[in-house]
Amino acid sequence: MKKLVVNCASCNLCNLKEETLQAYESVRINAAVVAVTAQTNELIHRYPVTINAGSVLELPQGETVSFQTQNGTFAIDGNTRVEGAALLVVNGRLHIAPEGLKAAQSYYAIQVNGQVTIPQSLSGQLTNLQVNGATNVYPDGAVLLKSTAVIDRFFPLRARSSLYYAAGRLVFVDTALDADALVEKGVRFESPKAILAQSLCEKILPILNEDVDITVVPDGTAFIQGDTTLDDSVIRRYGVRLYVQGDLTVQEAGENALRQLAQLYVSGKVRLTAPLQEAFDQIDAQYRQKEIIRSYAYTVCDKISAVIDRQLLENCEQGLLVADCASVRLAQDIPADWILQRLTVRDCAQVFCSPEQESAVAAVSTDVANIGAGDLMEQLTGAASDTKVINAAACVL
Repeated sequence: MKKLVVNCASCNLCNLKEETLQAYESVRINAAVVAVTAQTNELIHRYPVTINAGSVLELPQGETVSFQTQNGTFAIDGNTRVEGAALLVVNGRLHIAPEGLKAAQSYYAIQVNGQVTIPQSLSGQLTNLQVNGATNVYPDGAVLLKSTAVIDRFFPLRARSSLYYAAGRLVFVDTALDADALVEKGVRFESPKAILAQSLCEKILPILNEDVDITVVPDGTAFIQGDTTLDDSVIRRYGVRLYVQGDLTVQEAGENALRQLAQLYVSGKVRLTAPLQEAFDQIDAQYRQKEIIRSYAYTVCDKISAVIDRQLLENCEQGLLVADCASVRLAQDIPADWILQRLTVRDCAQVFCSPEQESAVAAVSTDVANIGAGDLMEQLTGAASDTKVINAAACVL
């Protein structure tokens, strides 16, 4: 008999039949949310079924509940219509507007795997809302900005007399910003954090919330959102005073740019190769953590699944970086010494490899949740001939 493995965001087991379970030696379900009824829940416990889920919701027996899955950003507002009993699963960001309260309450349940943003007046009114992540509550009547909102010279042209809210941070580094125009229009801002150019402090601080965490930077500092690799193009575009909201990586190719920097702020890690450490120490730099890395010429980044075979690593004598991938699979014929000499793995959820490769992979990895082989590798890759694998956004059994 075959085994069944289901990898999905949401799995509906409300109409699960015993014949389905009888057809498999075992069933494993990996999902963010699983819906069951009392009857199917009892059935599951009589068979070798393993459920790995962020939450399991028990729905009424005999009631038809439709599944709605939204990936990314989704909003519930006055135009949202909910037909019948519906279960909403959001994998990403959910914004519930004040006029969306009735629609939000109409869902049988709302499951959010990520982040929810709601106005203060709705806090505590949505008993059907479950959040596996963060909840941002903003003041009623506020205009929502991006989580990281850069307020530049053009903002006063379209601003109105209102409170503006950013869930992450506000950035005021454009010294051409007409702060007087903001004050005259009655504009106010609220956010947990704010980054201000020194010359703007006197006029911007009075229109910020009193408990904001403030970072003051010299005039001429450029703000860069996201992880950055320093090179000459960064200096040409942004200048020699940088605030990087993320991690900064510097390799040998960035040495000239590094030596030009006058001031550096990095909210995350600074990663640089050993030969550049002395030059870096000469810079006026603030950062959370410094990490010495080895150089690499090639990268495999931001993939759901990545496969590293022997030929690829053979062609990467100068180094290969694998980063920000959900799963990474190493071919078993890659020698352990190649892994030690050429491979760098960073910020990946799972690296599948042979037992002989495992210690080498661990030595070249940082911020990797799990390293190894075995049954899990077969389940996720479908390598086992006796295993049926279903990969989907949503699944009904």
